[in-house]
Amino acid sequence: MWTDSEGSQWSCNFLLSFWWNGFRMEWIFRDTVTNIFKRTRKCVSKQIGCPCTGSALIQTQSTCPCKEFEDVSSIVRFSHRTYDLPFIVDQSTANCYGYSDLHFDGTVGRPCNDYPTYKTFRATVIRYLKPNNDTVQDFRVFDCQSTSRTKRVTFYCDLKSEYWRLEGTNEEVRGWNQIDIRSN
Repeated sequence: MWTDSEGSQWSCNFLLSFWWNGFRMEWIFRDTVTNIFKRTRKCVSKQIGCPCTGSALIQTQSTCPCKEFEDVSSIVRFSHRTYDLPFIVDQSTANCYGYSDLHFDGTVGRPCNDYPTYKTFRATVIRYLKPNNDTVQDFRVFDCQSTSRTKRVTFYCDLKSEYWRLEGTNEEVRGWNQIDIRSN
């Protein structure tokens, strides 16, 4: 039995089912020999006399532990077009990196955006949302005068928060889209 701060008594069975996710989990590292991500769990109810059972203290996973991006296209597009782009996770590195090759037709013009923030440098832009925040963020990925044919936006997996972080801003991202500001 466990007594809370208001004097109510709870059975450990109820507490364990209620606190099943009450393990503090954090991805510690990727084992370079086995190529497996490992994290340890800490039973938070043990200190009040209700030990956790039936779950390993070490959890392993062979794929990158970051959350999948949410579909935020209806939020970030406003009245503009967005591109549905594949997101590729590079599982071969010690850390998880992901990327998308952006839409680019090789000419100055669409989807390059001549828009108040980007009047000097026409640019390809993504819009994204941070976790727990519906404020739309803009990020200029590349300018359209660049001669490089590969136009790529890159992310890395934050092993503590399990969100992807946008390289260039280091902000956690819950979802994103490339936009074409001039299209309707």
